[in-house]
Amino acid sequence: MAELQIDLAADGSQGLQETLRTMRDNPDQSLVQAQACLTLYNFTSGNEHKALLNRLEAAEHGALEAIVDAMRRHANQRSVVQWGMRAVLNIVSGADRPSTERKWRAVRVGAVEATVEGMASNKSDEALQLWGCGALLNLASGSDDGASARGEEAVRLGALQAVVNAMEGHAGHPQLQQWGCGFLLNISAGADDDASHRGRAVAASGAVAVVVRAMEHHGREPALQQWACGVLLNVCAGNDALAPKLRELVTNAGAISPVVRAMRDHMELPQVLEQTCRACINLCQGTDARSCERKAHAANLGVLKTVVEAMVRHERWVAVQQGGCGVLFTVCFGTDGSAQSRKQAAVDSGALAAVVAAMQAHARRPAVLQWGCRALLNISHGSDAAAMARKRAAADLGCMRAVAQAMKAFPEQRGLQLWGSRALLVIAVGPLPKLPQAPQEQAAHLLARCSR
Repeated sequence: MAELQIDLAADGSQGLQETLRTMRDNPDQSLVQAQACLTLYNFTSGNEHKALLNRLEAAEHGALEAIVDAMRRHANQRSVVQWGMRAVLNIVSGADRPSTERKWRAVRVGAVEATVEGMASNKSDEALQLWGCGALLNLASGSDDGASARGEEAVRLGALQAVVNAMEGHAGHPQLQQWGCGFLLNISAGADDDASHRGRAVAASGAVAVVVRAMEHHGREPALQQWACGVLLNVCAGNDALAPKLRELVTNAGAISPVVRAMRDHMELPQVLEQTCRACINLCQGTDARSCERKAHAANLGVLKTVVEAMVRHERWVAVQQGGCGVLFTVCFGTDGSAQSRKQAAVDSGALAAVVAAMQAHARRPAVLQWGCRALLNISHGSDAAAMARKRAAADLGCMRAVAQAMKAFPEQRGLQLWGSRALLVIAVGPLPKLPQAPQEQAAHLLARCSR
């Protein structure tokens, strides 16, 4: 039997070629293949410049093809499969163009199928399942134009169910749960036409309950919480006929509580707060009775106070300010019996001052300004004595001035003009009157009313 004892750190390119030649010459020797995959993993490990060059060189010399062949020939040999997965994970890691090309090369030569098959043959091996999730995570990652297509291909080849099965079978392993959530986030993300289809596939796979359980069991893991919220917000995204049913599915899985808890427990991490805000917005949007129940549930869990605290702590973080205004707008919206109490809870938590501060700190960010106008509109809406007190408080805190300045700064932003006009009218006059159908006519009508 051939023995492979090569130190690639010392031998470099020559050692790499010898390793790959030994793999090709001994395809049925599992010990040789395992040692070679381990060697390739070590050769491509690290974040320094040399490691990046090693990944490029390994791929150019056919390492991915050799690794995939070894994994498929020895699918029942955990050492071959695990070290193969780890080597694939390393070689395809990165977000630059060469890394993207390596991801596609790995997909074309069967790395997804080999990983899925290896995970299916070794379900009880926690370490192997971990590295399988990691390999699939990196294969499906990227912001390039082809990332969505890789995600689509991964789903077609069974990677989605393999990851969900791994998360179900190894719920106590935080790193596996994090990487699993990362893979689910990658395949459900995107603005392409198939993104909603992939989100639906994630929901149909049973992943939602698994993700919620991961959030509950590993609440102190910030990256897991961030990626898990990303999965939930992607599943709930959309305004088509199926979207309300998906929000109901996510709600029934118990998602609202861990999302609010993640916001509260990771208050110092704006990246986590951004995703929790976005997840809360998608979960709570809607105007039907069930949507209002979700808003009330989130409010009862303290989301309004928590999001205001986040906005105050991270005044310069654009995404937190925009997301915070979005949460205030969404949760405070409604005509149900508890809507007025939610609006009052927002005011009592300091929401009006937080929104004004956001609009002043980000006066050149039209998205923040528009969501700020929306939040002020919903918080101030109403005609009872409490609502009139909220309007006076809004005026006293400079809300109308902030809205007017935003509208003046961006006259070409139709959405900002419309929502700003509505906010001014509600704060200054009272309940929103019946409006013309056309958006441009609405803005003109509201501005005319405010000038009287």
